[in-house]
Amino acid sequence: MPSAANGHHGDPFRERRATREEHLEASASLRNVASTSLREGDLVTVFESYWGVVAHMLQAIAERHNLSHRTNRDFDKIIGWLVEETDDYSLQFLHSCAYTLHRNFYRIVLDEQEIRDYARYAMDLVDRIREFADS
Repeated sequence: MPSAANGHHGDPFRERRATREEHLEASASLRNVASTSLREGDLVTVFESYWGVVAHMLQAIAERHNLSHRTNRDFDKIIGWLVEETDDYSLQFLHSCAYTLHRNFYRIVLDEQEIRDYARYAMDLVDRIREFADS
């Protein structure tokens, strides 16, 4: 059974389409899990929880702006849309770093400092795009 930290166990979008508010709540909750896991060195939880923070924020934005958000490819398109809206190309880099954390769940290639840096990049992305999820 998947753990709650990775954003799958008990997620409302598994059984029905979650609301923007539910995605925002999940993103905030996973942010707390992520920072605690990083502090405690629980790398498996770090990788998936930081990715979950980003994924839920992107889903909240998609719900707010009626964008598709079922796949990682959809997330790429949402980031592209955000770049067009903001003219901030660094969002692509930040998203790539967050996705690297997600990929690290399957095969750890980042060292401890890179993990900390990429976690900061993921949170920078979430902070920069949050306004697009708000009503």
